Amino acid sequence: MGHVDLLTLDQWRGILMSSKQKLYSYVRWSSEKQSTGTSFERQTARAKQYAYDNGLEYVEIKDAGVSAFKGKNSTQGQLGEFIASVEKGLIPKDSWLYVENFDRITREEVTDANALFLRLINMGLTIVTGMDQRVFTRESVNKNPTDLMLSILMFMRAHEESKTKSDRVNSHVLALLAREKQGLPVNIKAVGRHPFWIDDSGPDNEKVKEHPEYWQPVQDAVRLFLEGHGAFYVTNYLNENYSPPPAFKNKTRKAGGWSQQALNKMRSNQALVGARIFTLSGKPYHLENYYPPLCTPGEFAQLQDIKANNNRYSGKVSTAISLLGGMQIIRCGHCNGTMTAFLQRGQLRYICEYGRAGGSCNAWSVKASIVERCLMPVLITGFLMGAYKTHSDLTSLDEESDELKEKLIKIQSQQDHVIDAIAEFGRTTKFDAKYKELEKEEQVISGKLQQLGQLKALYATTKDFSENIAGFVAEQCHWLIISDVHNSRREQLRENVRRVIKSVIVTKKNRCIRIEFQLITGEPFVFTGSKSPDYEVFLPRRIHDIPPDATEDEKSEWKRSDHEYNKHFLKLWYEVVNKDFLSHYPEIDGKDFWPKR
Repeated sequence: MGHVDLLTLDQWRGILMSSKQKLYSYVRWSSEKQSTGTSFERQTARAKQYAYDNGLEYVEIKDAGVSAFKGKNSTQGQLGEFIASVEKGLIPKDSWLYVENFDRITREEVTDANALFLRLINMGLTIVTGMDQRVFTRESVNKNPTDLMLSILMFMRAHEESKTKSDRVNSHVLALLAREKQGLPVNIKAVGRHPFWIDDSGPDNEKVKEHPEYWQPVQDAVRLFLEGHGAFYVTNYLNENYSPPPAFKNKTRKAGGWSQQALNKMRSNQALVGARIFTLSGKPYHLENYYPPLCTPGEFAQLQDIKANNNRYSGKVSTAISLLGGMQIIRCGHCNGTMTAFLQRGQLRYICEYGRAGGSCNAWSVKASIVERCLMPVLITGFLMGAYKTHSDLTSLDEESDELKEKLIKIQSQQDHVIDAIAEFGRTTKFDAKYKELEKEEQVISGKLQQLGQLKALYATTKDFSENIAGFVAEQCHWLIISDVHNSRREQLRENVRRVIKSVIVTKKNRCIRIEFQLITGEPFVFTGSKSPDYEVFLPRRIHDIPPDATEDEKSEWKRSDHEYNKHFLKLWYEVVNKDFLSHYPEIDGKDFWPKR
């Protein structure tokens, strides 16, 4: 869809304050090709001359890239604004509206087009068609009905031209879709737009290619987003290293540039995985492997997950990077409200947001350093445990996916039966309703299958990462990174925290700090002050509920299994995580669990 040049408040105010009768020249073009050609110049030159010859003040309103075939220009953009302003009395009703031809106003079906024409002249407007210099008013049409008949004929011709063009475009696109279905390369330019990182300059029987200038910056953006960096960071990085595409240049600003809004929109675009999605004659089309992909389906699912759940900025932007703030993970143990990060005398702290906002809870805070120091062994343990948990989750998702696929096959079979019935007995309201019902069911199940596919890919990504835990610890968990709240690698670490940690509950009672972590897989870890200035750690233990009717041998086996699991877990915690991976960390200081204030 094209852009619309909107007039500012000051521009409208200047127009309305002038007492001279005005001629509003409405200029519209629907394609980029027209905008770069002579369409704009042709439509404005005659209008300016006409205004000068008739002593009218020239005012230009334009809709760029807006089609009149379905009437969008009369409800959206400047023509719609103009009509609304006349109806509200903001623009005098005796104003003149200049158009090159009636097809600039509308290319809708003749009844809708004529209704718009009558609406304009009934408001009191004078319409001038520049091509033949004809003038239409309510009075002239009433005195000379042939003017009305002429307008109807013009609308009929305009609509027929647009319909013929639309049919021709649709036929061409359908032919390309048939070619694509055979596995042959296509470049479909006639419907929708390709993303800016794609080069579609080739013929329609060749695949689109990577844009020579904009592919690399988008590739960098995807990589940075996957590492956990936010849109603010990624936008600054691109503006420092790459020129923005023309579509990103904003006329209201002195200098264009990469924008956070555009990048957020970009990372939700399925073109990143190579998919092309568009609608033709009301029917949606989803073409896999149409574009060269920038990421895998798993990475795309991860991008959406990060976008929805990882937001470290809860207030004013700061260079300090908390590991828990802005993700709805860390909460106050007194009111269950979220805790947010803030800097106090250069030190990062977590504060109860509800208390800070004047709620019934106290505005108490805790040093981020103690919370994040306790977090690290829990995080690494969670990754190691998650690798084993993932397999069962993937199996469950596979089973659910198979069930949905069976339902989809049944629905498609029912659709075939309805089509056969229509072919034999003709279309009826009952058949149409049934087909639409099945079509809706098909869309719902297809959507669920797509979500499951993304979730499976996300689980698989987590599993792969868990198996590379040593590299993760070395690259993201080094003490130099944990101890420096301004280290940019903490952005990446935040994302991995979100994937492993379900919740962190912090409580302060009788000057004693208690921190309870829970993994996504459910296991709890508790760090709490014991006797000042000491602390203790409570680790998860597995104790099965033994059925009352179990035999003595079965009871013994349950207990033996629990004992072995707990023994291995203690070895994992003390020897692998804390001794091997975190041996370079300073010891946890028990005094931090007993703050003076």
